[in-house]
Amino acid sequence: MDREGRVGRSETQGVSYRGETFETICAQLETVRKRVESGLSVSDLQVVLPAGGARSALDVALWDLASSQQARPVHQMIGLDHLNPVETVFTIGLKSLAEAAEEAVRKSAFRQIKIKADAERHLDVISAIRAVRPDADLIVDANQSWSFSLLRELAPELLRLRVSVIEQPLPEKQDEELEGYSCPVLLMADESCHDCADLEVVGRRYGAVNIKIDKTGGLTEAIRLHRRASQIGLKTMVGNMCGGSLAMAPAYLIAQHTDYADIDGPLLQTEDWPSPLRYKGGLVSPPEGPLWGGLHHKVPCPDGVAFGGSGRFEDGSHE
Repeated sequence: MDREGRVGRSETQGVSYRGETFETICAQLETVRKRVESGLSVSDLQVVLPAGGARSALDVALWDLASSQQARPVHQMIGLDHLNPVETVFTIGLKSLAEAAEEAVRKSAFRQIKIKADAERHLDVISAIRAVRPDADLIVDANQSWSFSLLRELAPELLRLRVSVIEQPLPEKQDEELEGYSCPVLLMADESCHDCADLEVVGRRYGAVNIKIDKTGGLTEAIRLHRRASQIGLKTMVGNMCGGSLAMAPAYLIAQHTDYADIDGPLLQTEDWPSPLRYKGGLVSPPEGPLWGGLHHKVPCPDGVAFGGSGRFEDGSHE
């Protein structure tokens, strides 16, 4: 909150597989309390806190505060003249064959389906979903559970099943075998790519990256990661660590220029924030009322829908 009573809001889940919890995030934020109260800038924040949930919470809140102070929506601050509805995937978790197929049928309004897989449950579940959803664009998320030999074994079958993307097949820091491997299906880094510092290695092993606000440590680094990944020819997805519409709001802006969007977090929860993002089938649109960063349904939205794109964001840094 500033001296005029304007506030900045955010929602973060942190990065659980790196040991982040509510307690660790709060403790990390306490270390910079005095600097925040004295007017810490977004640019300085990138230096004083590492990428992760604490910096993400503060970075996104500072963007929201700056939007209120300038009476200007964040999307304009980062160079977006207008906002398009965004197509999100719907995620089907690890389920039985019958449950997975039933879920895919129930979600027929979603053109893109992300399927969670592990070392035991993969081809059978994917085949079951493909059988009932011949129209769907399928993304398989292995969540670091495969070996390199299993990936090579499954890849031709996944190509036959018309899978578009395999996300994080191998464990983080154990994916060096991907260098020099020509997979017939696009490989996407998730846990292996947190921020721009990872891109040099990731670019040699993957053809795409999953950008998550919590991983990057906020909207500021997410913009940079998208820009630099695109510059080296990688496809991009904006994803989420679960959460409600407040967590998805900055990701919705990044999704204006990504090839894929995975911002279905609120659909996997029983409750959401007041004035949530609007989900109609697979399309996501701005909320009816105030949520974050001046994001509102009255924002200009052209007729028709443009998904993804190769546009670029402005730096948007603010003091």
